[in-house]
Amino acid sequence: MRAFTATYRLQLHRQFDFAAVQSLVPYLNALGVSDLYLSPITEARAGSLHGYDVIDPTQISRERGGLAGFRSLAHAAQAFGLGIIVDIVPNHQAAHESNPAWWQFLRDGLDTPTARWFDIAWDAPWPAVRGRITLPVLGEPYAEALRSGKLALAWHADAGLVITYADRIFPVNRAGWQQFLEHVLTDTLPPPLHQQIAALAQRVAEGKSSLAEASATLRGLANSDQHVAQALAHAIAAFQPADTPEAQARLDRMLAAQHYRLAFWRSGLQQLTLRRFFDITELAGIRQEDLAVREATHGLILSLMDAGLFHGVRVDHIDGLAEPTAYLHWLNQRVQASTKGTGVVLVEKILTGDERLPQDWPIDGTTGYDFLAHCTRVLLDPQGAAQLAARHGSVLAEDPHFAEQLDFPTLATAARHEVLNMLFTSEIDLLTFWLAELAAGIPEGRDVPLQALRQALCAVTAAVPVYRTYRVGPALSAPDHAAITAALTAARATCEDMAALDVLHRVLLAREEVGTLFPVAAWRRWMIRWQQLTGAAIAKGVEDTALYRDPRLLALNDVGCDPAAGPLSIEAFHRWCQERQARWPRSLNALSTHDTKRSEDVRARLLALSQLPDMWASALVAARAALTPFRRTIGGQHFPRPYLALLALQTLVAAWPFDENDVPTFAQRFADYLLKAAREAKLETSWLNPQPSSEEAILRFAQQLVCGSEGAAVRDALAPVRDAIAWVGALASLAQRAIACMAPGVPDIYQGCEGWSFSLVDPDNRRPVDFERLAYHLAQLCDPDRPTVEHATELLQDWRDGRIKLFLTRQALHLRRRSPALFLEGAYVPLHVHGPQRDQVLAFARIHDHQWVVTVVTRFPARVHRDVGERQTLPPPTAWEETVLQLPPEAPTRWQCILTGQTFSLGTAQGLTLALRDILAVWPLAILRNLDGG
Repeated sequence: MRAFTATYRLQLHRQFDFAAVQSLVPYLNALGVSDLYLSPITEARAGSLHGYDVIDPTQISRERGGLAGFRSLAHAAQAFGLGIIVDIVPNHQAAHESNPAWWQFLRDGLDTPTARWFDIAWDAPWPAVRGRITLPVLGEPYAEALRSGKLALAWHADAGLVITYADRIFPVNRAGWQQFLEHVLTDTLPPPLHQQIAALAQRVAEGKSSLAEASATLRGLANSDQHVAQALAHAIAAFQPADTPEAQARLDRMLAAQHYRLAFWRSGLQQLTLRRFFDITELAGIRQEDLAVREATHGLILSLMDAGLFHGVRVDHIDGLAEPTAYLHWLNQRVQASTKGTGVVLVEKILTGDERLPQDWPIDGTTGYDFLAHCTRVLLDPQGAAQLAARHGSVLAEDPHFAEQLDFPTLATAARHEVLNMLFTSEIDLLTFWLAELAAGIPEGRDVPLQALRQALCAVTAAVPVYRTYRVGPALSAPDHAAITAALTAARATCEDMAALDVLHRVLLAREEVGTLFPVAAWRRWMIRWQQLTGAAIAKGVEDTALYRDPRLLALNDVGCDPAAGPLSIEAFHRWCQERQARWPRSLNALSTHDTKRSEDVRARLLALSQLPDMWASALVAARAALTPFRRTIGGQHFPRPYLALLALQTLVAAWPFDENDVPTFAQRFADYLLKAAREAKLETSWLNPQPSSEEAILRFAQQLVCGSEGAAVRDALAPVRDAIAWVGALASLAQRAIACMAPGVPDIYQGCEGWSFSLVDPDNRRPVDFERLAYHLAQLCDPDRPTVEHATELLQDWRDGRIKLFLTRQALHLRRRSPALFLEGAYVPLHVHGPQRDQVLAFARIHDHQWVVTVVTRFPARVHRDVGERQTLPPPTAWEETVLQLPPEAPTRWQCILTGQTFSLGTAQGLTLALRDILAVWPLAILRNLDGG
């Protein structure tokens, strides 16, 4: 059986298709991965750079190479013994006219089979949209769009009769066709043609002819006879609202008859009946709880697995589904049947605090945000982190917005309240309406005002400590009970109406009341939709708002991390790894993904700041003083605001490129990043309400900081710390990579991150990777089985070119490939370090049968060697003093480092210890394998 030992994540799009990936297969095999890990491969919107805006799950993306291209890639991978894991998107599809299922649904309404695909509340409380779906696509109020002629009827070459608005088209239903055909039947038509079209109109009215057939018939007649073409043009003209009031009224009647309602985007967002992906109205929720929908949307993927073209799936946004547990049981059963029990099922799941994956999920694990958080925290210097948080907190306190909510949990809860009332108004209103119906079933709920229920609902939703709970019936698990109870308790501090909160308590924790006081279907619908909202609220409120507002510990401001959690002790990290090995040994160990806020190398430099807090403090004072040329008042607020300045200055030093030739390009990337960050923070501009004056100032500020004359003094102030953290950050990045490859779990390499990659949040992290350069460097490395001190020393001396990280990655992955059982089944054993520098080292062993691998990394090199940043050298052997690594009594006595080739021998007289001055004399870390039995 082929071993699952390491994945390599690749982001597909038109310029990086299956053929491009196929050309990389020899390189990736030489690197040592076991599996290609692909972004979605099904048909997405034209030009999509990510593939999550799926338009047809029954087709392979033509832009990426189609079925033939994917088959060719799969066969090439198989020739090298590599597997493929594919990202699937069950939760949502693009709500766009290029989506055949969506188009059919808009045109035919509930009469079409695809109507059951989309998650829509048909009994919404708003009279204007009952039985219809709101499409908030208009850039102005509906009446203005109608009167101006921006909304119009047109004959589309492929789609037939459509409504047009800007570059969008929308189908016309059967009722609209009937109105249209009445105007096609003019007296100018020759009798035979008149009779033919009249018969067509009759068949349309009786439902005996599909609208696709009607379109084809009229198209054919118009192409062959000028009279029909003129009649069509005449009928279209009769609905042009800009021409006459009568035409405007006709088009209005036609639009009123559709299964959808075109609405001004601002007002339309208040009456959405469609479940969305987070707040993205262009992505429509899919009802995977319906088996027929599940089969239809997964048929292609499963057939490709049946054909042996790939063997694993990564499930996107599992928390968006109505019934994640039932879905995963179904999916895993199908995957294992297709792969004869060798399939891999991974889920994108963000765990918070001490949350654990549900034990009844039949999966291999998560995509690795839990590992990212733990690895980052254990490499964050506790002393320096406390200094950074205090100093940055005092800067933030200068802003009135932060003066009264400086702890992150309070700030995050406030941000969740904001997004609930800003981005999820329709979801909250709908849930409140349904909650009121449930409340009517108990005496205590009959006098509670609707607004009180809404306020209580917001308070509880903003306080849920996890992304979601998983109730689908009266049964209530202990984790779900704990999470809901914690939210209810927290809400009591802010909720104004305790009666409303008591009603919510009854509904959320209902057990025997389900089916007695609360109708089963109504309670279940409410519970599921609320649970789907909690994940969206925390994602938008915390990930996409609070993390951009509070840059006190920026290394922890990432997906899956909690800035309030702070550093992690070595002992706590060991306990977590032991549990991970026992429960989820095939879960991914990610350091960078397409969704992280910054790449692992940028994060490593931010970690380095915690080791050099005094140097950073001096630089920060000087840099802030040098911001004088940028200071102004915009919209009554001082610019740059403290949060933005802190975010900008830290990012500037952490993402600064090695090559000065890259600085002009970096200037634009940095400006784009800072603008996106400000929009996400929602304090001076936002995606929903962009402020041109603020955004112009932010872009100019960013450009000047990187390469403008006004930013020169800022750059000079930051230069010493920028150079220092470049080196210390490189050491931190190597430590991250070693831990990710050797600790329990399967290492996941994001494209290009086997070398240095200083990317920021998407779309910056989807920039092209120079694979030609990486492949060249890989080919120049020494034989993986014959490392030498000389080669390791050369890589260390030339650390800026990235070969050192490439070499470490290659060596670790080849070790995993040679000994898969050691890492997937072997024990994880914490190793103790004794001596003055014990806190600066993280060490552990992996043991299986007679195989041992010991990993030793330097956590805080700047603590060991105070001049490490300025001198850009390793701590000298003397700096380690008498610090030693203690091995278990049964440990082997002869070892070799897979990075330097050095060998070490132990004797009982040494007490089975390794001196750090020896094993860390050449490199900042060591990966040792035993040369004899235990």
